[in-house]
Amino acid sequence: MAALIAVVVIVVGGLAVHRRLSRTRTLSLENMQIAKLTDGGTAVHVGIAPDGRYVAYAARAGAKQGLWLRQLAARTEVQILPPDYGDFLGLTFSPDSNYIYFVRADKNDLTVRYLYSVPVLGGPVRRLISHVDSPVSFSPNGREFVYQRFDPPHNDVQVKIASADGNGEGLLTVIHNGDFLNFNSAPGPEWSPDGQTIAIPVRLQSTPVRCVLDTISVADGRIRELFSSSAEYGNIGRPVWLPSGDLLLMPHWDSASRRTQLWTVSFPGGEAHRLTNDLFDYDTGDLDITRDGKTIVAIAETGLYNIWAAPRADLSKARQITYGELPMIWVAEARYGKLLSVSWNFDLWVMNPDGSQRVPFGDIHTADWLEPCGNFVLFVGTMGGGPLMRADPDGRRVMQLANGNVISPACSPDSKFAFYVNVDQPQKIWRVPVEGGMPVEIARILGDSIVDRLSVSPDGKFLAYPYSQSTNSQAVGWNLVVIPAGGGPPLTTFKVSGEIRNPRWSPDGRGVEYLLIRDAVTNLWEQPLAGGKPKQLTKFTTGHMFDFNWSADRSRLLLTRGSMSSNVILLQRSR
Repeated sequence: MAALIAVVVIVVGGLAVHRRLSRTRTLSLENMQIAKLTDGGTAVHVGIAPDGRYVAYAARAGAKQGLWLRQLAARTEVQILPPDYGDFLGLTFSPDSNYIYFVRADKNDLTVRYLYSVPVLGGPVRRLISHVDSPVSFSPNGREFVYQRFDPPHNDVQVKIASADGNGEGLLTVIHNGDFLNFNSAPGPEWSPDGQTIAIPVRLQSTPVRCVLDTISVADGRIRELFSSSAEYGNIGRPVWLPSGDLLLMPHWDSASRRTQLWTVSFPGGEAHRLTNDLFDYDTGDLDITRDGKTIVAIAETGLYNIWAAPRADLSKARQITYGELPMIWVAEARYGKLLSVSWNFDLWVMNPDGSQRVPFGDIHTADWLEPCGNFVLFVGTMGGGPLMRADPDGRRVMQLANGNVISPACSPDSKFAFYVNVDQPQKIWRVPVEGGMPVEIARILGDSIVDRLSVSPDGKFLAYPYSQSTNSQAVGWNLVVIPAGGGPPLTTFKVSGEIRNPRWSPDGRGVEYLLIRDAVTNLWEQPLAGGKPKQLTKFTTGHMFDFNWSADRSRLLLTRGSMSSNVILLQRSR
């Protein structure tokens, strides 16, 4: 008996040690080789075959996206789908590695997506399910897949399971109070190797906003919070399970390096540890792993955006005024002449009108949706959406003006009021005194959802914003609406492309301007309120724009221009 007990202890202890060592070997950077699989800088989504033979990735071609397949052993690749309008959302190989399942947005409305499948080596594309808002993940036996669907009117994230052929959709569970603001980057659920658990990251519209990694029991749909992070430290990306089933890998914001890195989370303990520490920004929507856990693919991003300025009288004379490796994303001019900008890592900066002497604006490190307002600066206090904040001219004193899941603050021309949108359902436009006070409801957002910026006309009489509208079966498209600033029925509505970005009123108030990519180049366009076709204002022949704004006196156009390079990264265990 003593000998038997000793043997049992040795075996159990050995298995435990083996599991720990195996897990360490699997994810230790000391035995991992990291290499770029693509170098074109246009990759946007990636998936790897369970057997490790193929990598599929979507790539940008201007405003279009195509699908490519890379054979790892031969280092050859073929194009499966030519570039077309409609963004990809996620790529997943079938368990037998013979098919690629992909989610793609409607050409007319990027908020409406469909699930398709296509043979790995090319062939007919088959549409399976409508209104799929995440990549799919297959069960271990390959008979079913799981995905998520947003239900914006109820703030619900529906976790659904369907057969591999797309039939027999069923509801596993509902996660309430979900956030649908980041409609273009839902990471999606991931099925565990033993088939018993599904992991899913969700951004919750709580107070404050939180990002969580939940686990769901496949048997009964019971939800358990495994890991939680304040939205101040960024979203949680797509998780993947290690073969042992006791560890997940996920992209997550690292507050120390101010970049998104790869982290591990233990299961069921929920202990998180950073794995990588490099100069890449890992995309939160893309991560995949082979069945044996030896090869991982991800999308790594690097951005290079600088501030440009052009005289209103001649926009062709635009000149770059900032230089450096830190990308500048949002840009605006304060009333006192200084330029304000939010960088790629959500820090807020202030500089001279010519771009010189850039210094931090106070101690603000999670600014988004930048908007000067008289002697103050308005911004959203967390990445993507959060409380509405106001900072003094020197950035030292910060005050909260409104709570909730706020986006797009806009200042009235007299600088007395801030308009904003709360994307908690039902989505509404609110107004609050800049000096502080009780917010007042102005209007409900039309259609399904606001899809970009709210803007106030130069005379303060009107508001403009784009919204999406869809039916149960198809996308109707985007509309640009103009409403009275005090609320009331729409004054006019325009049908616009689902690819417009950052709409703002023109300086003379006769139109609404926005960014639009055509022929792989971003330029500024204007939709006249009197009607007619949009007209192109800038004539750039290369590069992309992220943001534009007019100076306080409307005499100068400010732009952030540059490029973002995103490539497929391959992480392979060397031993």
